[in-house]
Amino acid sequence: SRLPTFQPEASGEVTMGESGLRRYRGVLSGELVEGVLAGRLSGYDSQREAAVDNLHPGVSSRERDEQGLRGQLLWQPDETFSARLILDHDRRNENVALAASNYSQATVQRSAYLGYALPPIDPYAREVDHDRESVADVRQNGISLELNRYWDDGTTLTSISAYRDWRYDTRLDADGTGLAVAAGSAELDHWQFSQELRLAGSPHEQLDYVAGLYYLRQNLARDIGVGFGGDAAAFFLGDRPELNQPPFG
Repeated sequence: SRLPTFQPEASGEVTMGESGLRRYRGVLSGELVEGVLAGRLSGYDSQREAAVDNLHPGVSSRERDEQGLRGQLLWQPDETFSARLILDHDRRNENVALAASNYSQATVQRSAYLGYALPPIDPYAREVDHDRESVADVRQNGISLELNRYWDDGTTLTSISAYRDWRYDTRLDADGTGLAVAAGSAELDHWQFSQELRLAGSPHEQLDYVAGLYYLRQNLARDIGVGFGGDAAAFFLGDRPELNQPPFG
């Protein structure tokens, strides 16, 4: 990404497109302390209609919604040292419902037993009949600090410390029908920390070198859930009368 500039800079962008696409971007950059400290701020906001429409009464098709913000500070007290701090935050919320491309024979039979008419298979229609929303909420945050020390012979010592976290939260109509059979959910939490030390130089016009160390630590926690609705028992067992017989005749 571009460094903050000591000269004032500003730009904006607006994009409109099909399916209700609306995207706005903006950048501001400039000097904060004369000759020493500069900053840069960029952000975006984007919306778009859901790729798949849910026809089930009372259940909406949530549109795709994204926002992001990124800020930077560049400190250059003299020609031998520089520091760059970056912070960013992003969030995306969208409909993740999937249209069926095939129905198993069991699904057809069990749906008929409950008196439910499965929607026709037509991927190009981009329509579903789900009794609950299928949505995903994704958030991430990051921070990094880059320090550089420069010597007259062209040698540069660089340190980059960085942290990032990411959370994915989704709730799904697990059976993919208008029946209250099953619902799924998944929560994923990830974070990582990294540290890089790098020494680079050019002692000769025909020789360049880079040497360094890199450390990375990651952690991922997950919680996967499945729940069953009021139609589950009849859907799985209702068309199997043998299961309703007493165990001993």
